[in-house]
Amino acid sequence: FRRVLFRSKGGRLMKSFVQSGGGLLILGGTYAYGQGFYEAIEKMIPFQIKGPFDIRRVDSRIVPTNKSSPLLRGITEDNWPICIYAHDLELRKGAQEHLGVNGRTFLATQTFGKGRVAACSGTVLGEAKRNSVAFWEWKQWPVLLGNTILWLSQQSDK
Repeated sequence: FRRVLFRSKGGRLMKSFVQSGGGLLILGGTYAYGQGFYEAIEKMIPFQIKGPFDIRRVDSRIVPTNKSSPLLRGITEDNWPICIYAHDLELRKGAQEHLGVNGRTFLATQTFGKGRVAACSGTVLGEAKRNSVAFWEWKQWPVLLGNTILWLSQQSDK
């Protein structure tokens, strides 16, 4: 299925959708980025994909890197969650970093044509240590995703 979606007409349609003003959210996981067959949409992604099998253990706290970001609106928490595993990706030139983890970008955005793309390098793999909260179990995760979707729909500031 992945090969069909991103390597053929599906990938070209997705690229055209974003270029024409659509929004695309890409989340990490075992079949994402280096394992995602993203050739048709790779230049739209705020990250540069290094290659297959790119998930690495980071086991670190996520930190805001752009406190004025519209994606972080309404998140006032000092106790940020942790990311246990993330894709080993590089921020693409011209993309904006919003959150980081262990010296890497966790959440980034960029425009593409008339559209917008947001990408998260974190995966929902692993188990948080005692007294830590994994990002997908964090009470502010729905707020962050909601803000990101608003930004993607161009109903939020740049």
